[in-house]
Amino acid sequence: MDWRWLSMDKLIDPGTSSGAVALAFVIIILAWLISIATTRLLQRPLWTVGKLKRRVDETVIRYILRVKNLIIFFVAGLIYEGSSTCSTGGGQT
Repeated sequence: MDWRWLSMDKLIDPGTSSGAVALAFVIIILAWLISIATTRLLQRPLWTVGKLKRRVDETVIRYILRVKNLIIFFVAGLIYEGSSTCSTGGGQT
């Protein structure tokens, strides 16, 4: 079985299929970690109540968290698209 398709050069280059999958995996993991970290920061009740000096509705916090997660993964998708387009030279005439 030939394992040259899994060489480090092809795994790093997003212009190849294995490199694109590796880049997508790395970006998804980073977006997931950022999402978890920011969710924990927003769910800390002392921080939220201390900044606003009043009680905050849980529904509002959940809505903010969901919108935040959507924005994080949308930006991650844009970063992936930009990095894969730049590596293949797409969009240039």
